Amino acid sequence: MSNISISQKRLFLTLLLLLYTSVYAREAPPIGISNLQISLGINDYKSRAIDVITKVKDDKKIIYASGWIEHAPKDTIVTFKWYREMPNGDRYLLVKPTIKVTGSRFIYSRIVFDKKSTTKAGRYGVAVVVDDKVLASSSFEIVSSDPTVTKKSCTTFDNEVVKGYITKLLDRYPKVKREKSLNFGLYSDPKNGIIFYLQNGWYPMANSSGTIIYLSQKEKNIINKYMVRKIERFWSEDDIKDPEEFIYYSAKAIGDLSIESAKKSGERAEYAGDISIFHFDSYIVAHLVVHLNGKIDRYKSITLLWSGRELYALEITTRESDLQLGEFLSSLWYMTFCDKSSKIIKAEDIPLSKCLKPDIKSDEKLIEDLFESNRDIEKIAIDYGLKFKRYIDAQEGFSIIAPDGWKVVPATDEAIFNIKHLDKNGIYQDMMIHKISIDKKKMEAYTPKQLLEKFYKFMSTSKDGESVELTKKLKTLDIKNRLLGTFRTKEIVGGIESFQFYAMVLKDDKLYIITTIVDKANYNLGKLLSTIGIYTFVTREICGG
Repeated sequence: MSNISISQKRLFLTLLLLLYTSVYAREAPPIGISNLQISLGINDYKSRAIDVITKVKDDKKIIYASGWIEHAPKDTIVTFKWYREMPNGDRYLLVKPTIKVTGSRFIYSRIVFDKKSTTKAGRYGVAVVVDDKVLASSSFEIVSSDPTVTKKSCTTFDNEVVKGYITKLLDRYPKVKREKSLNFGLYSDPKNGIIFYLQNGWYPMANSSGTIIYLSQKEKNIINKYMVRKIERFWSEDDIKDPEEFIYYSAKAIGDLSIESAKKSGERAEYAGDISIFHFDSYIVAHLVVHLNGKIDRYKSITLLWSGRELYALEITTRESDLQLGEFLSSLWYMTFCDKSSKIIKAEDIPLSKCLKPDIKSDEKLIEDLFESNRDIEKIAIDYGLKFKRYIDAQEGFSIIAPDGWKVVPATDEAIFNIKHLDKNGIYQDMMIHKISIDKKKMEAYTPKQLLEKFYKFMSTSKDGESVELTKKLKTLDIKNRLLGTFRTKEIVGGIESFQFYAMVLKDDKLYIITTIVDKANYNLGKLLSTIGIYTFVTREICGG
C-alpha cells in the first residue's frame, strides 16, 4: 500500500462507496409487521386499535388483530392464522382469512366466535403470515364470564346463585324447554364429600364400580343417560405437575375410547369439535362432544373436572334433538360442583399447637386440617381405625401427636420418645424420636439445609451387615421458624426387610429425628405417622414457650 498514491486511495474508496450504494439501491427493503395488537375494536379512519387487550371475558364475540405492514410488494397475500393454544403445546387452527396488500399501511383481521359455543375460555393467538413465513404473532386469553361463588362447605348452595346460573344457561341454550316441569335439585354424596345440581325426574339405573350416580330420562326405550364417575387414581405426582395438560390428555383418552368402542360395534363415531380446557372457580374443566351414529343418531357430552386432588367425569348421552339439553346439564354440573377434597391447605398454614399445654379441641382441629390437606392419609387412618392423642414430655420440652393406645417404651439416651404396636401378624411397628445437639463449629460451618443433607446422606448409605435403598429423596421445607426434612429408605438387616420414614425437625442447634419403622404390609401406616409427626411435633423453642 505504500506505493499507492493518496489520489489513488481516494479513487479506490470512492469506487467502493459507489459500488456498495448501487448494490444496496438494487435490494428492496424487507417486508415486515410492526405494532401487532389484539383489541376489541378498530378505528380504520385513524388507523389504530381500540381497547387493546391481553385478557378478555368470553361474552365478547368479536376479537381484532391489527398492525402496520411495511414494504409489501404489489398484491402481497397476507394471511391471519387464528388458533387456539392447546395444553400440550399444539395449535388448533380456527380460521385463516387473507387480505391483499401493496406498500405500507394499516391492516387488520377479526375472528367471530359462534354464539352456540359452550365455552371458549382458554389461550388463543394470531400469526401474520406471508409466503409461509410468520412475520409477527401475538396471544391473548379468554376467561369465563360465568358468575362464581366461594363454597365454604359442600353441604349447601346459594339458591340465588344457582338461579343465576340456570337463567344464563337457558339464554345460552334456547332449545332447552322453559317449562315448569324443568326443575332442578341438589345431589349430595356424603361418601365422596361432593354436591352438584341436576335435573329432577330422571330414573336411577344400577351403578357400576366407581359410579357416583347413573340416571336415564325414560324408564323404557332408554336413550338419554346421565352418569357421574369418580376416576380411580391412575396418575403420579409427576403427571399432575401441569394440571391442564393432565386433564387434556385424560379427556382425549376417554373420547378416543368412546369412539373406538362405538366403531367396534359397527357404528360411525367422531369428535364434534375440539376439546375445551378452562378454569371455573377452583377447578380445571375439560369438555368435549362425541357424535355416535348407529341405529340411533346420538351425542355424548363428556366433561372432566379436576379438583386438585380428584378427577371426576360426567357423561351425558342424548338424541340429536336433545344435544343442547346435554350441554346445559354439563355446564350446570361443573358450575355447581363442590368437592371437599379440593380444599387444599398448605402445610405451612397449619397452626402450631399450644406447645406443652394439652388442648384436645385444638389438636382435633389440627388433625382435621391435616386430613383436609391430604386425603390419602385420612383414608389410611380410617382403614387402620386409629385414634390420636398428644404425647407431652415436659422434662425434654417437646410434644407430638401419635396413635393412642400404643405401648410406650421408656426413654433412653438414644431415643427420647418411643412407642410400639404389635400388629396382627405379630410384628412390631415403631415410632421414635432422637435428639441430636449440633456443636457450634458445625453450626458455623454449614447452613441448616446442609446439616440436614449430611444426615440424609449418612442414613441413606449402606453400612456393614445391612442393605439400604433410598425410596424417596430428601425434601426440605422451611416454615414457622424451623426447617423440616423428609426422606424414606428400605433396609434389609439379617434378611428382614423394613421401611424407614424419616422426618427431621431442625431448630437452632437441636436436630430432632422422628423415625417410623414398619414392615412392607404396613407401608401406608408409616406414611401416615411420619406426616402427622412432622407437622405436630413442637418444642418449647419452636412455639416460644
